[in-house]
Amino acid sequence: MLNRMIDELYETMPWDEIDSVVFDVGNVLLVFDPDRIMDGFIPDEWRPAVWERVFRSPYWVAMDHGRLSLREATDRFAGLLPEIAPQIRAMMADWLPMRKTVPEGVAALKRCREKGKRVYLLSNYVSEGFRVVEDGHDFLRDVDGAVVSSRVGVLKPDPRIYRILEARYDVCPARTLFVDDNAANVEAALSIGWNALWASSPARIARFFGV
Repeated sequence: MLNRMIDELYETMPWDEIDSVVFDVGNVLLVFDPDRIMDGFIPDEWRPAVWERVFRSPYWVAMDHGRLSLREATDRFAGLLPEIAPQIRAMMADWLPMRKTVPEGVAALKRCREKGKRVYLLSNYVSEGFRVVEDGHDFLRDVDGAVVSSRVGVLKPDPRIYRILEARYDVCPARTLFVDDNAANVEAALSIGWNALWASSPARIARFFGV
């Protein structure tokens, strides 16, 4: 039987019931917004094409999977849209720092640290990009560990990536909470016995963690 989401069972974080909290990165801790990424690079008339041929491309998935490097994926994107290849290359170089945070998510992570919980990251992310955001945001380094899809060759919501984190860091599924904005990723966590919070909005994170 699929577990229920944790905020259906508890109005606020049950601190005594959870030992480990696992955070997604994109749109939980850092804003990932393709429209914002395209700003200043992609002309309006080309935005629908970039949405389809870059952000929804199999090459983006391959990048997160570790099958293509950032440079290789950028070459593929530029080849798909040669008319704006220079703009695509510039955009792909600029998005890496992911400068804008999700304040509620960052506050929740810090609250978990203050409460003495073990904190981990579990993210679908290209390796080079993850290295850049780690360097740019202290809170991403103030964790007990991270599993990044491109480094293990498995993507969420494949249950294997959750099991990799379990085995690597010896976490107990029943006492682990996963926080992700993607419903399929949350469902996968629930299906293997983790607790999960669907971070459908920053307000939901703030309300549950009391930040």
